[in-house]
Amino acid sequence: MTDIEEYLKTCSDDVRKINSNAPSAAASGTITPTEVLGSRSTVKGPSSGSKYKNVRTTYNGILYHSKKEADTARDLDLRVKSGDLTYWIRQVPFDLPGGVRYIADFLTFERYPTGYVGPDVVQDMWDVCVIEVKAWHKATAKHPVAGFAFTPEAKIKMKLFKEKYSQLTITII
Repeated sequence: MTDIEEYLKTCSDDVRKINSNAPSAAASGTITPTEVLGSRSTVKGPSSGSKYKNVRTTYNGILYHSKKEADTARDLDLRVKSGDLTYWIRQVPFDLPGGVRYIADFLTFERYPTGYVGPDVVQDMWDVCVIEVKAWHKATAKHPVAGFAFTPEAKIKMKLFKEKYSQLTITII
């Protein structure tokens, strides 16, 4: 079993544990923000500590860090409904060298058959992709080149992630 397969198994076990402990998980299979945060399920306006002035947004009963992240979740749901994607999970932690932890915004899974292994047996393969949602900034006097907004810490984490999990693809949107 590769490191990635081992990690994904651990993630799915953790998700099952979380879902089995949640009061409404048996009925819906998901945890609501109210169960996680108590009565505080939405935040109005940009948080005071938000460097890029993100507005926390609720989609499908879940509080996301930004409107763009909530829109991405909606798009992923549409891809699952259309059959383009098997499933996805959010806020997936990855342990990196040096005790650093990187939390990916989304992890998507696409399952497709690869061919026959034996009589009536089809081996399936998984295409796993990490999706990171980043703000886009326009070119200004302060930032002469337009591009995705990465903090120095995020740049280091991306580099460490690519070294340790080279089999995974990171898509930045």
